[in-house]
Amino acid sequence: MHIKPLLTLLLSGVLLCHAGCAAVRTAQLPLLPDPAAYVQAAFTVPPRAALSGIARITINAENKSRSYKTVFACSYPDALRLEVVGLFNQPGLYVSANTDTGITLCVPSENAWYRGPATPESMQRISGILMDPFDIVRTLHGRPPGPDPST
Repeated sequence: MHIKPLLTLLLSGVLLCHAGCAAVRTAQLPLLPDPAAYVQAAFTVPPRAALSGIARITINAENKSRSYKTVFACSYPDALRLEVVGLFNQPGLYVSANTDTGITLCVPSENAWYRGPATPESMQRISGILMDPFDIVRTLHGRPPGPDPST
């Protein structure tokens, strides 16, 4: 019988496959002892800190639910860029907001550009959410919406 060489080959293959799957253990960071330290840590963000990433956003408004895959980039305190990704990861909508130019909206499928003030009402027309675009930046950076209390 040739079962022993076959079993040895199978066992060796399984061991080789699992050898590369060893988990990397990261050191546990100590917890901050005082809850106020968390708040202080959020307020020690560098002046022009930037975040970027990919997110799934679900908007529930007016008894409708919409879900989007988005690519975002924001720079604290006053710059936001969102790209709503459509089918096959093609951009379907670009939204850009900053204090200098307000909100700029680009719809590639219509080859159209729209520009308006960076207000909560403008964001509501675009997304259905009544929120200042710069409050979105503050929220992504771990700060409360509204005026910056540290200034």
